[in-house]
Amino acid sequence: LEFLEGYLTTTNILLTLFLALYILYYRTFHHYRFEQKSAFTKGRRFIGKTLPAFPNGWFCVARSGEIKKGEAKHIDMHGQNIAVFRGTDGIIYAIDAYCSHMGANLAEGGKVKFGKGLQCPFHGWVFDGETGNCVTGADMKQREADKFTYSEKATEGLKKECKTKIGVKKWQVKELGGFIFVWYHSIEELRTAPPPFEPLDITPFMEKLSYRGVSINKVQSHVQDIPENGGDLMHFYYVHNAFLPFTDLFKARWRAKWTKGDDPKLREIMKHEVPLIDQFKTQLMDRFLTEENAKYIGVLSLDSYMILPGCSEIFFFNATAFQVGSGLVYLFLKSQFFEAVLFQHLSPLEKYKHEVFHDMWASSYLPYCITALMLRLEAQQVMNDGRVWDNKQFAMSTYYDLREEPDRMLLNWRSWYAQFYEGCKEAEEEREKLSW
Repeated sequence: LEFLEGYLTTTNILLTLFLALYILYYRTFHHYRFEQKSAFTKGRRFIGKTLPAFPNGWFCVARSGEIKKGEAKHIDMHGQNIAVFRGTDGIIYAIDAYCSHMGANLAEGGKVKFGKGLQCPFHGWVFDGETGNCVTGADMKQREADKFTYSEKATEGLKKECKTKIGVKKWQVKELGGFIFVWYHSIEELRTAPPPFEPLDITPFMEKLSYRGVSINKVQSHVQDIPENGGDLMHFYYVHNAFLPFTDLFKARWRAKWTKGDDPKLREIMKHEVPLIDQFKTQLMDRFLTEENAKYIGVLSLDSYMILPGCSEIFFFNATAFQVGSGLVYLFLKSQFFEAVLFQHLSPLEKYKHEVFHDMWASSYLPYCITALMLRLEAQQVMNDGRVWDNKQFAMSTYYDLREEPDRMLLNWRSWYAQFYEGCKEAEEEREKLSW
């Protein structure tokens, strides 16, 4: 009792209260997470004639920590069902999710066998993650079986076609910086060929900066509407004209410019008047752009200014963004006061239904609450876009005022992005055929 009386001093009570509050603060803001509850529209709606729903490219399907050794995860990506699993060798593999025997989902209850194989939970058939082959035994010998197919008249039952070796489709997969990527291409020969570009390796930035969390937005529109933001300069003035959603005290002004990574005038276009920013941009372009990948990367420079009541605009930060293919965007924020990286990746779950992720790393000296606020405001800006995206029709046939630079740039962006639809129209039509 005497000990308790000695402990319950004002100082100790305050220290205990401070510690409890700090633990709460740390758990809330250290790795902040915001998830939008739902899209702005619910159910199906007519968005007009569109381009194919699933463009080609690398797509982030999971985080490394989500799939441990011996575990599998079912991924619904681009209308494809994929079983992503980690072998006992620690390597990530990706194969079609459905067993070629009786159609069971290999990732739902399947077990890793023989180090790099995934066993069907239904009848025990095993598929090699390295080749997609159905195998028997630890020597990974490919299984053979007779193929039977229902005739167009179901009443006639199954007809034997041939004896053949069995397997499922294998997907190219890459694990980098704590994320797992799958390569998608509508043309089978290009889906299996070495990809012409890779996701960016931002590991040095991850190691230098401190991970601060993720925001997740729900979007229901055509997939192109999301990355098209980078080439749509004029929308910044109308959709993103305020930092805070509930007040006009902190107005925002943006100055943007975009061009293709292989533009001969890229360095000239991206040159910045602030030496610190200009040097940072040059280092980024030197690090990430090569002769091989520049064609598939779009480069955005975005200056952010804050306007306070009665004051002229104040330079806040610059963002240099690399749009890598159709599904990945890396944003590098730089100011005199901080540095941050945002990795934007989207998951096309089905036609016109997506989740947009922003993972953030920032200077370690920034307070957790500040970076949580930055991440939340980033999510709010995406929600500002989402309100438009979710309620618009896709601009399949449109008009551009080519006297205006923003429209010229938007047209240029669409021409660049068109390369990621190679073979997509034919693949989508084939997938949607209601035939035997």
